Amino acid sequence: MSSEAKKKSSSECVKCGACTVVCPVFQVTGSETYTARGRHHLLKVLTESDRTSAYGEILSKCLLCGACKDACSRGLDTPQLVISSRIGFSKLTGSSFLKHISNKALVQPTLFSGLVKAAQAGEHLLAMLPKNSGLRMRLAFFRDSDLQLPEKGYIESLDSNSEATQAANDNKVCSYFVGCYANHMKVEVAQATDKLVSYTTGSRPFAPRDQACCGLPAHGAGDADMARRLAEQNISAFEITNTPILVSCDSCYSHLNKYPELFEEGSKWQKRAHDFVKRLQEFSNYFDKVLAEQNVEVVEQNKSGRRRIFYHDPCHLRFGNEFTEASRRLLSKFPSVQLIELPGGPQCCGQGGLFQLAHPDLSIKIRDHLLDEFLKLPVDTVTTSCSGCLLQWRQGLASCGKSVEVKHLAELLCELTGIDS
Repeated sequence: MSSEAKKKSSSECVKCGACTVVCPVFQVTGSETYTARGRHHLLKVLTESDRTSAYGEILSKCLLCGACKDACSRGLDTPQLVISSRIGFSKLTGSSFLKHISNKALVQPTLFSGLVKAAQAGEHLLAMLPKNSGLRMRLAFFRDSDLQLPEKGYIESLDSNSEATQAANDNKVCSYFVGCYANHMKVEVAQATDKLVSYTTGSRPFAPRDQACCGLPAHGAGDADMARRLAEQNISAFEITNTPILVSCDSCYSHLNKYPELFEEGSKWQKRAHDFVKRLQEFSNYFDKVLAEQNVEVVEQNKSGRRRIFYHDPCHLRFGNEFTEASRRLLSKFPSVQLIELPGGPQCCGQGGLFQLAHPDLSIKIRDHLLDEFLKLPVDTVTTSCSGCLLQWRQGLASCGKSVEVKHLAELLCELTGIDS
């Protein structure tokens, strides 16, 4: 077989079905149309003129979780295929008005603030809608107490002295990519991360004021131009130093690592993107290494006895990056912590970035599929380092009346060590 034939063969789906059983959407719908195998078949048989709103509906019902790619014996990158197919396609049913405006809001803080406050002001409308209303499920996204916006975002609250002077004079050991959630919505996450860096290194992290949304929502929606512009903004913002870049949101971390793919091969921006990626540090791995390398003593302040903690693996770390152990090692350093696991292993929570807004019904079904197993476990606290997963867990547990607390891993570590006391 020629090398060209081998290349073509290796890039085609052999319909083995490995992707089907791991697909969260298939698990709750039973439809192979929404599996990687189904999408590969669809893209192969349809011409451009055949691609109607039904085609868009199928493409939109993908969490881009990476489970199918992980299971594929040929390593076919179906999530990237879906993203590429979304580019320029105006009939994507999943690109609802709310999803579209939310995507825009994530990259425009003023609009973001106005959107959430407007939704909060209209909360009384929820009581007038049927419980199974799609509109009600969409608006419910904005009811979460986490979306009570602080007066100032984390970065906005920092000293506005010259960044170059601050970075040079303070001898920073790391820079900090904050992310939209920790910056604009739940500043306690950013503050806890700040305290942990100070506690373990003796120096506060440096957070460039010009950093923006990582671009994952834009990329997932097929807006390649916006994704590139945000990548350029972030790369430029962090070039003021050469320190490691700590990322406290795992979904952000996953997408930031893909920056080189957004630029033309061999271009100046791609080289800068590669240099940027080399500096990235995922939250749990960073602190696991820092504690080991600097021999930082972990002093546990929790005196309330055994604490049963469930660590939720974000799909963006489970598939591709394969970071599943560092968080567990961190938590295992505390004698009072008892780690609780699902019998069948980690599951997707169904949030999937803006998937939750585009398809709230499917998102809830996937979430409840996970909760059915989780609620059988004796758990006091759920923790994770993905912003979207945190929102999904809080809403899911609240919907079934469970008082299990949900905390970002940074907040939990601060609590266990007594940094906040």
